[in-house]
Amino acid sequence: MNHRINPVYSIAVVITLAVGIVSAFSLRWVCDDAFITFRYVENFLNGHGLVYNVGERVEGYTHFLWLMIVAAFQWLGANPVPTSEYLGLAAFAGVLVLAVIISHHVGKGTYLPLAALALAFHYDFGIWATGGLETMPFTFLILCSAYLLFVRRMFFWGGFALMLSVLMRPDGVLICAVALVCVVRDGRRAVMMFLLSFLLLIVWLAWKYWYYGDILPNTYYAKSAGLSYFAQGIEYLWTYFEPYKTSYIFLLGLLVLRDRLVQFCLGAIVVYSTLFVAKIGGDFMYARFMIPLIPLIYIAGEISVRELLRENRWIWAVFIALPVIVWAERLPRNSLFSAADGSHKEAYSDYGGIADEHWYYTSPREGNMNRIEHDELFGRKLRTMFEGEHVRVLLRGQDALAYYAKFPECVEENGLTDVYIAHLPVAERGRPGHEKMAPRDYLLARKVHFLFLRKPDEFPPEGEAAFRFMDGWIGALIISADEGLLSRLQQKWPDDFRYHLPPPPPHH
Repeated sequence: MNHRINPVYSIAVVITLAVGIVSAFSLRWVCDDAFITFRYVENFLNGHGLVYNVGERVEGYTHFLWLMIVAAFQWLGANPVPTSEYLGLAAFAGVLVLAVIISHHVGKGTYLPLAALALAFHYDFGIWATGGLETMPFTFLILCSAYLLFVRRMFFWGGFALMLSVLMRPDGVLICAVALVCVVRDGRRAVMMFLLSFLLLIVWLAWKYWYYGDILPNTYYAKSAGLSYFAQGIEYLWTYFEPYKTSYIFLLGLLVLRDRLVQFCLGAIVVYSTLFVAKIGGDFMYARFMIPLIPLIYIAGEISVRELLRENRWIWAVFIALPVIVWAERLPRNSLFSAADGSHKEAYSDYGGIADEHWYYTSPREGNMNRIEHDELFGRKLRTMFEGEHVRVLLRGQDALAYYAKFPECVEENGLTDVYIAHLPVAERGRPGHEKMAPRDYLLARKVHFLFLRKPDEFPPEGEAAFRFMDGWIGALIISADEGLLSRLQQKWPDDFRYHLPPPPPHH
């Protein structure tokens, strides 16, 4: 049955899509972690397999499907960096469209598409439309499965979308469990169709075990995801809900629990935020792990408001006020990262736990370049200087530098792409994903040569080097001195490279 759509509603839909996409486009960016994926893609397309370092089978990523999609576009000739941005924007637009469709279904084209408007005006939702990671495509698949399962009643295809979400990010399995509980009430046939859609997942897990020797990704061990870190996880949730108080609207869903879509939304919000976000300690990137839940939060809220205020002629006020308040919530959000002198600081807490990643990687620095642009330019210079040499580098959050420099061998200090470091015990809880450090003995055993742009702290270096860049010099620590390599670099680049090794201690 067709329903007449209010012209005001149609105009609101157009405004929603335009505002959301323009805002997300203006905020587009790529974070440093995304360059881990790009290096995997490059090695894969060059015939070396899904590896970070050639010859080392380590699953240092958590988004197989996203990696394959980026690889497909690069194989077709696209640059993976802007491609990841535009794919994220496409997923963001898909989320807005689905939110509009669900709004039309529950409201019959009356009033305004409340959830879609809230998403379009949500500052951090716009930030994570891009970023170079799987965040928004994962969010799209979760919302798509909700629409297919509980609006269209298409249990196989809804399950298939959820299966893809697990391939996109393994923690999607928690959403699958919630969906299965909700589908059980639809009978045996619905459950069978839902489960049938997951057959491909079994094949993927078998391949992972054969290729990497483990079903769980290496990042699971590097981030100590098997340990509980509720103190940090609760703080992570608080830093989101404190400025974004409109998110509490999902609690209205408790009053209309008979709606199956609301049941799924509430179940997913509680299970995902508790058993994943809170348990593992959240993330060091502000709001990132909350993004998949935000559409569910506002959709549950919209359905609840429509149901509870069905006959109230003032309902339109909610549909106008809520998006405006969501837009204004960026001010208290930004205040979380305001220093005492009013300047913007990198992280919420003093020890650097929850960082404003978008600001960190997009704000102009030296030479009016942001950090990614700087690392790209410096990396390309190092690639030229190291051509023909097997240079080993220690990385401390410098994945863009490694990608553009094409270092033959990299050791990621926190173990994301290194099995040995990832399986080390945690000495002390701290910033999620940064609690394990590469031991000096291990770095020496691997004969790691350089560490760029970082100061010594854990152990003394064997020497120091400097590389000319732009109008100055960039320092590097020599971790393991290879005098043959250093000498060759000095001979090939006498004006651009210098180094110093302290004299050996006298023998007695």
